[in-house]
Amino acid sequence: EIRLFCKNARFLRVKRCRSLEEEYTPETARGNILAQVLDDPSELCTPWYIALRAVDRFFSHHNRYPGTYDDDIDGDTALLHTFASSFLAELGLSKALKDDYIE
Repeated sequence: EIRLFCKNARFLRVKRCRSLEEEYTPETARGNILAQVLDDPSELCTPWYIALRAVDRFFSHHNRYPGTYDDDIDGDTALLHTFASSFLAELGLSKALKDDYIE
């Protein structure tokens, strides 16, 4: 394994990404870029990113993931819509996430 790693080490690249602090701070979250790609049908990752951020907020508020209890799925779905909308509103976007990504 070490020999294989050393043989291919020249192909390693450093990828620098934004910090979590930058990602979670509304002032530096790049809402304008999200707005542009949210309407692009070829961009499949952005709606899922927003949905996952809504799930993260749901967990922060309720200390469980949505859909944990079968009898409360409809209520969880409504809350996820609320969290997704509030996330988009914090970024200054008036768009809504399609139901396909929440339900």
